[in-house]
Amino acid sequence: MADGGGVLGVVVAGGATPTPTRQHSLPNTCYILRSLQCTIDRMCCLYFTVRLLVRGLEFGTYTWVWQHYGLLPTPDDSIMTAIALVIFIDLGYYWLHRASHEIMVLWAIHQVHHSSQYLTMTVGLRHSPLQRLFSWVFYLPLAVLGVPPAYMLSHIQFNLLYQCWLHTEAISTLGPLEYIFNTPNHHRVHHGSNIYCLDKNYGGVFIFWDYLFGTFQPPKSDEETVYGILVFYFKYVLQKSFNMDNFWNGLVALIKGPSWVPGGPWTGYDEDKIIVTADREYKAAKATLTTHVYIVLHLLAAITITSCLTTLPSVSPMEVFVYSMMVVAALTCIGILYEQPHYTRTMEVWRCAAGLLLSFLLPPPASTLSPLLMALYTASLAVWILHPAIVLTHHHCKQQ
Repeated sequence: MADGGGVLGVVVAGGATPTPTRQHSLPNTCYILRSLQCTIDRMCCLYFTVRLLVRGLEFGTYTWVWQHYGLLPTPDDSIMTAIALVIFIDLGYYWLHRASHEIMVLWAIHQVHHSSQYLTMTVGLRHSPLQRLFSWVFYLPLAVLGVPPAYMLSHIQFNLLYQCWLHTEAISTLGPLEYIFNTPNHHRVHHGSNIYCLDKNYGGVFIFWDYLFGTFQPPKSDEETVYGILVFYFKYVLQKSFNMDNFWNGLVALIKGPSWVPGGPWTGYDEDKIIVTADREYKAAKATLTTHVYIVLHLLAAITITSCLTTLPSVSPMEVFVYSMMVVAALTCIGILYEQPHYTRTMEVWRCAAGLLLSFLLPPPASTLSPLLMALYTASLAVWILHPAIVLTHHHCKQQ
């Protein structure tokens, strides 16, 4: 997705997190693993919860509108129908994407996609699960056009899958195809935090929507594209709203762009936005080999337990919930160990203690793994209690 609102959000947060010059460097392994962790963690922690709560509303509402207000007959299975659906789905995505940048509360959800300081394929997977709360609304017009729910759902997945390959700096241009399709060349501009990149190139599969609606921007060869924003979340959204001089402006601040000020245009004035340059520094954490090994062992342990439970003839809902939380906790520890907040040691002590207890309670045949799991959690507890520096030692270095 995009970064047009990226630096717009920075105005509220108070700073940006740009990348250094990257012409001769590649993202390090720690950074790529951290990006993947963001994806997996959010999907496991919130994605299925949101999906459970929203999927019925999403599918039920769409089906009801299609059955009662569909204007056109059900389309056939011809190639022309498929092409038409690809185009109309992408039109819905264009407006969903644009709203996610130009409406403050929606940007607070979407901006996690723009937090990466590198543009890699893993960024294409980094999305907030909360986006499902509103994304389906932008596809309701398809129901009025008579598009069946199954057609809509399958084409949305194709639309999103297409966009994964756009997140790369390895592909330059694709010639004449760039007049029709969204390409990595266009999407790099969209993810840029440079002033000229903001709120541009929203298309998913096709770029001609941006030509049509005035949001297209080609890259500038004389200016390096800088990625990365300061993630500001909802508390800053509310803070900006409460700091307005009256109730009406506070309400409008939630609806208009992140950099909007009273009397200004919808997305704010360019002169009020932070100018990000490529030569700014940032600190990158490099985990030690011990950290990587620790994370992999605990992730494998959690996944192994869950896999064993799926082979049991019967599992209670409580068992499913408890052991699923083990996987969620293991995934969460990846981010914690790479970022190392002050509560890292405390959280890991509690998590390993819980893991040790649950290892005792594993039902057969999963209990055959109990000795290995108990050894892992016992050793980990000893490390955190006696000598946590074995895992916590990081090297912080400035990258130019």
